[in-house]
Amino acid sequence: MAEHTGRRAGSVGRPAHNHHRHGVLYPRSALELVRVLVAVAVIVSWAGLAWRSRRRQARA
Repeated sequence: MAEHTGRRAGSVGRPAHNHHRHGVLYPRSALELVRVLVAVAVIVSWAGLAWRSRRRQARA
């Protein structure tokens, strides 16, 4: 639907969710670095959650 209404408005036929994300939050040249940093953040957060859970179980 978004693609159809976008074409009627005279825009390119790309979906709206693809149109606004490229190169906005970070430059394309940093794509791999950003992916690695996001993966590290996810892994660290899960590891912290597991550590906290084990620590709570040890206290009980």
